[in-house]
Formats: sequence, C-alpha cells, structure tokens
Amino acid sequence: MNSQGKVSPDDARAVPYFGDVPRGARMNRTILKLVLPMVVVWLAGTFLQSASGASNIVVIARSGELTPGGNGVYQNFLEPKVNLGGTVTFNARLDGTDNDDLDDSGIYRTFLPASSVAPVITTLQEVIREGESYDIGGTEFTIADVYLTGTVLQDTPITNSVIPAAGQFSAMAIRLLVTDGNPDGNTIIAVEDDQGDLQLVAAAGDSVPGGDGTFGEFSRSVLSGISTNLGVSFGTGLENTSGGSDDNVGLYRYSANGSVQELVRKGSPTLAGTFTAVGGLRPNSFGGVVFSALNDSGDPDNDNTILRVSAQGSAPIRVVGEGDAAPSDDPDPREFSAVGDQRLNNNDSVGFSGRLRDAGTGFAVQNGSGLYRASSGGFITEFVREGELIPDGSARYQRFSSSFSGDVPRSPFNDLEQFAFVVRTNVEHNGGQSSGLFLASEGEIVQIALQGDSYEDGTFQGFRRDPLLNNQGLVVFDVELNVGTGIDDEGEFVITNQILVLTNGEDFATIAREGGEIGGRTVRQININNDPSGLANGLNDHGAVAFEVEYLDNSKAIVLWRPELGWQAASGDGNWDDAANWFFNIPPNLDSNVAIDTDTDSNVTGPGADTTVNAVSLGNGSGQVTLTFNGGNVATRDGTTIGINGSLVAPTGTVVTLTGPVANNGNIELGSNSELTIAGDYSGAGTIAGTGGLVVFQGGVSPGSD
Repeated sequence: MNSQGKVSPDDARAVPYFGDVPRGARMNRTILKLVLPMVVVWLAGTFLQSASGASNIVVIARSGELTPGGNGVYQNFLEPKVNLGGTVTFNARLDGTDNDDLDDSGIYRTFLPASSVAPVITTLQEVIREGESYDIGGTEFTIADVYLTGTVLQDTPITNSVIPAAGQFSAMAIRLLVTDGNPDGNTIIAVEDDQGDLQLVAAAGDSVPGGDGTFGEFSRSVLSGISTNLGVSFGTGLENTSGGSDDNVGLYRYSANGSVQELVRKGSPTLAGTFTAVGGLRPNSFGGVVFSALNDSGDPDNDNTILRVSAQGSAPIRVVGEGDAAPSDDPDPREFSAVGDQRLNNNDSVGFSGRLRDAGTGFAVQNGSGLYRASSGGFITEFVREGELIPDGSARYQRFSSSFSGDVPRSPFNDLEQFAFVVRTNVEHNGGQSSGLFLASEGEIVQIALQGDSYEDGTFQGFRRDPLLNNQGLVVFDVELNVGTGIDDEGEFVITNQILVLTNGEDFATIAREGGEIGGRTVRQININNDPSGLANGLNDHGAVAFEVEYLDNSKAIVLWRPELGWQAASGDGNWDDAANWFFNIPPNLDSNVAIDTDTDSNVTGPGADTTVNAVSLGNGSGQVTLTFNGGNVATRDGTTIGINGSLVAPTGTVVTLTGPVANNGNIELGSNSELTIAGDYSGAGTIAGTGGLVVFQGGVSPGSD
C-alpha cells in the first residue's frame, strides 16, 4: 500500500488564507506583446509567489478570526460541505458579537468572484446571519439561531460537466428558525439560487398541497436534498389534518417555479392497503427521489417497501419490498424480509440493504443480509452477502448493519453503481482481521483496507465511521492508526492517531492526521461530514475534501484539501486526457493540483479541450518533462510552475492561453505561427524561444527568480 502524505507544516503555511492578497508587486493590466523570430529571451528580477505556493490544504476559517463584516469572531464550526464548484459552506458559532446571543451564529461559504485575470482571490462570504432580516420570496423574515440549521448544497451531476461560473454560487437549501415574518410558526425552508437570491419553499403553518392540514415545525433533518434545477425535497410532520395521527407525515418536492408537490403521505392508499409510515427520502441530482414506506396490507410479513418518484413524475413507483424474491445461489428460494437504507443515483438505479428469509417457511436464513441494486427497469442484483469470503480469503463478512449508526448500514451508492462500506468480519482459521473497508460493484469487490494493514508508520486499528463515496469511485475513510505502545501508571497502552485517507482502492493519500500540523498548529481531532443522504457533503466528485480540525490549543478551523494528481503513465509518455495516466485514475479537474514532476523523461500531450485546475507543476523532478498543447487551454487558480527540467510547447499554428500566474524556470517553446497568451502574472529565470511565434502578456511581468 503506497501513501502520499500531503499535510506538511511547510505546505500548510505556504498558502495564504482566503482573502489575503498574494505577495509581490503588480504591474498595471497593460497588454505586452512579444514576437519571437529566432530569439531567446532571458528574464531577471523579482519572483512572485504563484503555483510554487500551491498547496493540497488550505485553512479557510479559524476560531478567533474576524467574520466577514467584522461583527464577532469565529468560535465553533459545524457541517463543512464542498460541491463541484469548489464552494465550501459551513455553520459557525461566534463570539464577541454586537448583540451577544441574539446574533452569535451564521452560515458562511467561500466565494469565487468573477475575474478575467488570475490569480482569483477566493474570499469568505456571510450567507445568513442570526438577528438579520432577509427578503425571502417577498416576505421579510428575521433569522434566529442558525448554528444547528440544516443545509444541503446543489452539486452538478458527473454526467453534466457544467461548472458554476466565477461570480456565481451553487444553490443551497436551508432550514431556518425565524423570530419574525411567520405568524403561524417558527421555521421556514428557503432555497438560494446561483445569483444569491432567496426564495421561500415552505413555512410552518402553511397549508399543504391539497389543503388537508398545515406544515408542522420543520426539524433540523427535514431537508433531504436539492437538485440541479433548484428542486428541494423534504419530509415533515403535519398539523390539523383530517385523519389526525393517521395522515400527519408527508414527503414533498419544491420546483423552481414556486410550486410544492406532495409525493406521498401517511394514510395514502397503496396497491394493498394504506401507508402507515413514510420516510427515508433521498434524491438524485435531477430531482428524482426514493423513499421507504410501511403499509397495512393485512399481511404483517409483507409491509416494508421502497418506492421512487421520477424527476418528471408524480406517482410513486414500487421498487422492491418485503416478500419479493431475492437473488440467491442457495438451492432453496429466498425472499426479502426487510429492505431499507435506500439511495437513488443519477441513472435511476436504487441501492439498498436487505434482510433475507426462506421463501417457504418465512424463517430468517443464515447469512441473511446483503447489499443490492434495483435497476431503473426493476431488475434486482446482489452485490455482496453476509457469510461470503472477503477478496483475500482471510475472513467472511458479518451481518450488514452499521457499527456506527445502529442496525441500518449507511453504505453510500454512486453513479458508477458502487457501494462503499465498513463491515465486521469473522476471521477464518488461517488468519485475517476483524473489520474492513470495501468497494463493491456488480461482479467485483475491492478490498480497500483491513484492520491490521500497514500504513505509513503504523497499522489500521479501527474504523471510526462509515465512509464517504463520490461519483468517481473515490472513498474517504476515517480510521485510527496504531503507531506503538506507551506505559503509564496503569500499565501499557496502545498509541493511536486519527487519520483521514482518500483512496480509489489502488492509490492512497493522507488528507489529515492527528499530531500533524495544518496552518502551523498541531491537530488533535478531525471531524468530517459523512452524511450520505445529501448531494454534497465532505467529499465532492473532484476528490476535494472539506473538514473541521480541532487543535491542541483548543482552537478550531475549517479546512479544504485538494488532491494532487501526479503523472503515472507506465511508459512515461501519454495523453493528458487519459485518466489512467494520473494518480487516482481521474483526469485533472477544478479541484486538482496537477504534478508532472517525474523522475523519468516524459512527453505529455494535451489537454484536447479547455481545462480548469487549481495548479500545474511541470518538470520539478529529475526527469525531462515536455507538455505539448493539443488544442485546449489551461486555466488555474494558483498558477503554473515550470521547473528547470520542464518544457511547455505550443506547436506550429497552435493558439494557447494560460490563465493564471506562470513561473517559468524551464523553457517555453513556440512553433511557427503559434500564439501563447499568458493571462496572469509572469515570472521566472527560464527561456521563451521559437520561430515566428507570438507571446501576449496580459498580466504583470516580473522577470527572474529568487
């Protein structure tokens, strides 16, 4: 198992906090053109910090720092989330505010303002503040405490690569406590569009669709998700219904046109009886939802069901239920005795956990639990089953019930139709471990990590919570690392460090570790949002991870970690657009630090289309590395660094734009009739050479290097 620890103190300190202006003087934004016949241009002078200051980890906010606007300082944090646009959103408790406990909480996020020239400075923005009044759907609401407020972010599906433009947000649904503006209740649900405007989804006390009853107060867990078309799905208790306790729960979906649709309600008729309970609402990115229900069919052995509603539909469609035949290799027929923990992916496949019984006797069977998929056409597939051997044959899966959240496993299910799960195992007579982390797809199970596996300077001691899984097949897991033993007054004890790891099952990277340093302070504890029910949590589809750290000095911080995608083409040469050539087997994206710093000579072609990444590092290893453009431009947030062994080539007739600062200590080569535009600041002691090429400098020029 290889590891790539990226949380060194130097790296952490190298990146300024959001809002800081990068060091170094700037020239006015005049455009300088340099036509290259057969010349070599040497540049000398002051070196600006650019991509060399790029880091995998950035401290976004820290306790004791002033909030945007200056009214108070951060004290505690909660629920950091990150989506595909790179937006990190979190709740905060504040100290030293103007009105004490009347304005001591807020919701904050990173904001990427519109800019044509990098570096683009990411700042923190106050979204909602306790004690303030906001126009929400034409009504003024005064906001109460928002520290424990539920929020869900919109995330762009992996099948739709549109990224929010600079200056825009990704939408957010928020459950809010209010002190004024709602005469019939104390809570509302609002949705914010990508321009920052708030719309009212529903208010406690409002009449429900159809008029039979009113919405009760919305709990913190009322929200299940928000889709790309601003569709908000939620489930809640109802008041003043005609059936009393028989019809006082409903599941709903809000559309961007302002309408609220009732999807299902306790007491609604089913194909066999009526629903006696509805819940577990989970959406996909397009607005489709899945939920579970009980009914009073008269047969107590067949009353548990999973249903879904399509993004454009209104009627629940039965997916699977108790009593349905279950896939099985056993000679005797099996059927489901319970189904639940449902997930709906963007292909309208439903992942769920199931319990099994003998179809003839109705009795529970040995090894009667597993993880299953129901395709959009209704075909049921078993992915993994209790009692089966784990991939290395050293143990067998125990019952599929979460060690961390009760009897129901929280196994996330993605668009690649994969489950990630932690499960206890029964050790075989030939050895093995008592728990493990696995990634299951149809026909394949990847053994990611077992208790006792070696990693860095220790061995995995125990998994702390259920894993996170994104739509690229990347998994984040939180585990204790056994690093040795110590002795105190009570005798010998095991020394462990909490560690957060990202992996695809082949490549591993340490995100953060207890005892390590982030932002110049020593980490005591790491807290990550692993809620699998929302569309964006602590892990996004680019592999970026948002989390909270607690330091030894009792201060806290919200942190964003970006993966470093190192070049790993087997032959050294390869195409930028081939995912297999990169660490984690994912192509560079908005949240990646791209490192083509190999110790072997490498020729890299690409990208073939315009690409945005966080930073590019080229030729800073011992191998000679050449990146030849192939029709696509590269935009960076933190810039491009060309090392002494790096060459960036624009072939004959190529028109290339590098957005972001460029530090060139290697070579830039231009073919005949090629044109290179450097939209950010340029620096470095490298060369620019070519035959009849054109270089356009749109940013500052600070020749030389320190």
